[in-house]
Amino acid sequence: MPTEHLVGQGYIGDRPEYEWVEIIKNTIFNKTTQLNKDHFEIFSTNELLIEDDSPVKKMIEVKRL
Repeated sequence: MPTEHLVGQGYIGDRPEYEWVEIIKNTIFNKTTQLNKDHFEIFSTNELLIEDDSPVKKMIEVKRL
């Protein structure tokens, strides 16, 4: 909205991409940590799915337009 005040410093340069990488990297680490526990069954192939719904992804998509 035009009347809203911005909060924070915003993004400069390729900072959104670096933040996105950190979000995805942390998600992969957390999921693989959970999957390596004893109560998960290992199959011949296991898949790791990550839903990318981070607000940073939207910033990157807008930047490409």
